[in-house]
Amino acid sequence: MTDKPRQTDAPTESEYREQILHLMRNGDLDKALAVAELGLTHRRYNERLWQAKLNLLRKLRRFEEAFALAKDTGKLTTKAQATPYFQKLAFDTYMDAGDVDGARERLDLLAGLDPGKGPQYMACLVRLAAETGDVASTLDELRLRFDDIAEKGGLSLLVAELFEAAGQGDVAVALLRQAVAHDPSEQVLVGLARLLRRLEDEPAIADLLDDHPEAVDGSSSLMAIRLSAYEAMEEADAGLTVAEKAVVDHPASAPLHRLYWALLDASKGRESVKTV
Repeated sequence: MTDKPRQTDAPTESEYREQILHLMRNGDLDKALAVAELGLTHRRYNERLWQAKLNLLRKLRRFEEAFALAKDTGKLTTKAQATPYFQKLAFDTYMDAGDVDGARERLDLLAGLDPGKGPQYMACLVRLAAETGDVASTLDELRLRFDDIAEKGGLSLLVAELFEAAGQGDVAVALLRQAVAHDPSEQVLVGLARLLRRLEDEPAIADLLDDHPEAVDGSSSLMAIRLSAYEAMEEADAGLTVAEKAVVDHPASAPLHRLYWALLDASKGRESVKTV
């Protein structure tokens, strides 16, 4: 008589998620989706695995399948549907499919799950307004939430874009200045500097980046914006001093090298005028 092979327990939810994240980091989205689907055969009621599956379908641009999953609430567990993150994914899936009415329903569900209307709700609200043109009422609500929005760098950039598109660039600048005061990350500094450049406020760019020298020195993107401001303000000599250090610190940055030569040419041109 032979012993039957002992069946091992299925991996835990955290083990499935670790496998999925590892595969996603390596760019193997198809295998990550297969792991999520396998996990759901063992852990049917796990909301995070449902979230992973929907997220992966969207990343793989399998939009029809993602849309079918988001709509098929009978397949999903109540627990999965009750998470704000899943409802945000569902909202984005409806928007991807062009079903604005369905997206509005998901936004309403999200508002009910998240009475404080946190960053997930706000991000959905901004996308809905931007893509439907229904901006006026949205801007009023967003203006009341500036303190909360400014604490979320990525969200503040989305909201600032909406205000800028509505012709309220000054409001967008005020929001991003508040976001920088909260967390002067490269992402937000670049966003604010580029906004100021679109508004043709070069002196404000110079002041902003002069106030954050460490961030500028460590970022070729910020340094390029800074040098462009020098060029626009026709301050070639001052810009050239900064550019000489920039091309040493960031030798692989083609934009910095281009700006260096532009400032050098402008500086030499000015010297030739002086000697005439």
